[in-house]
Amino acid sequence: MLKGEEGDAFLSASGGDRTSLSLPRSHILFLKKLKAAHTKPIIVVVNAGSNVDIAAIEPYADAIILAWYPGKQGGNALADIVFGKISPSGRLPVSFYSSLSNLPDYTNYSMKGRTYRYFKGAL
Repeated sequence: MLKGEEGDAFLSASGGDRTSLSLPRSHILFLKKLKAAHTKPIIVVVNAGSNVDIAAIEPYADAIILAWYPGKQGGNALADIVFGKISPSGRLPVSFYSSLSNLPDYTNYSMKGRTYRYFKGAL
């Protein structure tokens, strides 16, 4: 569980908020074992609604697709991409930060320091 999708968010240790941008360790270990056991290309599809640090899985994936929450036709669109029917492109609607420490606490709702327009640190 990263953001409370699997049950009541208020019951999680962080109240449903993320404490890290990293993928769960079990996912990384699974991908590492999968890469060691197979020679065929591995395509990782990440379903997420916000920034995810994919650096830990890059060595084990031949391709990484950030599918967001793709909706009803997501499977068809993904198949079209994987099998070369369409070439994906897109524009990010959010900023991707390298660390949660780059984000100010949400006790102040000012946009200064938060979005690509106002953030001055490394993304």
